[in-house]
Amino acid sequence: MAAHDFEPELDQPLPRHVTPREGGCAYGCALWPVRLFILPHTLAGVFLIFMVLSRIVLCLGVWLAGTDVEGRIVRKIETPGKKGPHYSAEYVYTFEQADYSATVSMHADEWALAREGQTFNVRVLEPGPEGGHWPGVGNFSPLADVLGLCFMALFWNGILSVFLYHLYYQPWRHRWMVRWGHATQAIVRAVEKWENKGTNVRIKYEYAVLPGEIFSRVLRGSVTATGKEAEAMKVGDVVTVLYSPRRPRRSLLYTLAMFKAVPRK
Repeated sequence: MAAHDFEPELDQPLPRHVTPREGGCAYGCALWPVRLFILPHTLAGVFLIFMVLSRIVLCLGVWLAGTDVEGRIVRKIETPGKKGPHYSAEYVYTFEQADYSATVSMHADEWALAREGQTFNVRVLEPGPEGGHWPGVGNFSPLADVLGLCFMALFWNGILSVFLYHLYYQPWRHRWMVRWGHATQAIVRAVEKWENKGTNVRIKYEYAVLPGEIFSRVLRGSVTATGKEAEAMKVGDVVTVLYSPRRPRRSLLYTLAMFKAVPRK
């Protein structure tokens, strides 16, 4: 490996002083409008997780500690729709001398056979008889209800996690590595480029930790980046890598970091 001179600003006691690259607001102020925009979506994701957990607890409570009472249909409802009419029924049930009412959707055949005054079983949870009950008629399924909510929470938070990774975790990780990471030299082993709304570059490199640390063998890392610095990389280049002293497999190409070290005043 050719001789490599480390960037002089890295030669200072840890933790290093750091600043965003490309001006003071490149990765600081510029991210905050997007972070504020995504905040309501993040709160919605947290609320969906809370709803899933509460619905699971509620269903377990109805299943294990519920009480069976009698319910009866009081009104059949037919609602027009684009794909045909939607059928449902309004029903009431009495629990501890209090009346509760709700509606449940029904298949066309079941709705046609149902009649007002028809009785059926309703399983009710004592602490929450209005929200915690299972009607024994119609299309209600507690398992389908929980699975549907779980799918919605996973879908929403799955998409949200991509934004949170780029808006919070990645800047924090880059800043932490520049402040606390150990500097070593690395050699670029492969460079792959492709076009996707700009030039994307995948860089694979090898590096070795400092003498006396846990890992004595050569470690490998890779990163996908854009920009002039990434496009200028070529196989055989000797570059500076920062790695975590506790987990040396976590590394960062210093020249592609969102932050850079600055000399102490």
